[in-house]
Amino acid sequence: MRQGDVVTRIGGVVLGADPGGVERFVEKVKVNPKRALPLEVVRGVKGGEGKSPDFSDLASGERLSLTISPAEMPDGTGRIGMC
Repeated sequence: MRQGDVVTRIGGVVLGADPGGVERFVEKVKVNPKRALPLEVVRGVKGGEGKSPDFSDLASGERLSLTISPAEMPDGTGRIGMC
């Protein structure tokens, strides 16, 4: 992933622009340690670098399919790291 990428779907769950999107993302990662999770990412969205993109501009970006595998934490939950 790169700065400015917008994750629109994780493991079949649509994230959307509502405030619950981040919570849905985190929950999906937590309950799937060591499992491959497909992501749908939109790259190159206008306004996506350094500020929150306008979700109406998603059509301006390139759609990519990526896969992440959350690490398993000592408590059994999944976690990913991003820089």
